[in-house]
Amino acid sequence: MANFHTNYFVIAANEEDMCKVLVRMAMNLAANKEYTGFDLADIEGLTTARDIYYQVRPAIDSSYIYAFAGAPILESVEAGEDLGWTSPTSSKGGFMMQLAAMAQAMEQLNANAPDGISISMSITAPTARAMSDSASVGFAKYGDNWVLDVMYDTAWSPNSEDVDTFFRGLPEGDYGVAFFDADEYDGYESVSTFSGLHHGLAGMQTVEGEASFDVLESSDIKSQKRQLMGVSLASVDNVAELAKMSAIGGWNQFGWEEEDDYS
Repeated sequence: MANFHTNYFVIAANEEDMCKVLVRMAMNLAANKEYTGFDLADIEGLTTARDIYYQVRPAIDSSYIYAFAGAPILESVEAGEDLGWTSPTSSKGGFMMQLAAMAQAMEQLNANAPDGISISMSITAPTARAMSDSASVGFAKYGDNWVLDVMYDTAWSPNSEDVDTFFRGLPEGDYGVAFFDADEYDGYESVSTFSGLHHGLAGMQTVEGEASFDVLESSDIKSQKRQLMGVSLASVDNVAELAKMSAIGGWNQFGWEEEDDYS
């Protein structure tokens, strides 16, 4: 039996950019409708992040593995060398659904393109194997920014390839991102942490400014979590910092000692 690998995906953005995040997830879920049952008509006419979230959340919760990949991406978005770990390929049924989604998207794009312009897209597909029955999904507003967080389990390794694909398909914007993952094989003692400011249309690790990528002991994160207690996230305007702080505060893959007091 495969071991459990816990993934924690956190993204922070303003109203406009968070709508892009949620719509991209909706597109991925719809491209895998055979498994998710999600239809883009469910969000048609919705213009606020809150309204889109409430329509998309149930599908993210129950079909989280399909929220990150499925919809096609522009061929002009090069793969680069920042891919994640290799994982098993998706099923034939899911692949055929993505082919259909790509064909439909290309038809619509090219119909609206200027004369002589042709838009090419590449197929995407979720590669990771889901382990948990559902994800833990959160959504909160701090000041002018929203934070979406999704915690879920995959087999053996994180679904970093799928997260890379998600950011390649995400429209241009300003997104604070944090991604934590840990494996049950060592009792979740070692935690891989990644955070930074992303602008979409590139792999996850193509970030700007103060990017951080490290492997920490769970005790280090516990210490950082203590330091953040009492800090008002509403006062944090920097979306990259907001995503990182939210990830630290939300990470729960360690056993609190009985003497720990967080009151």
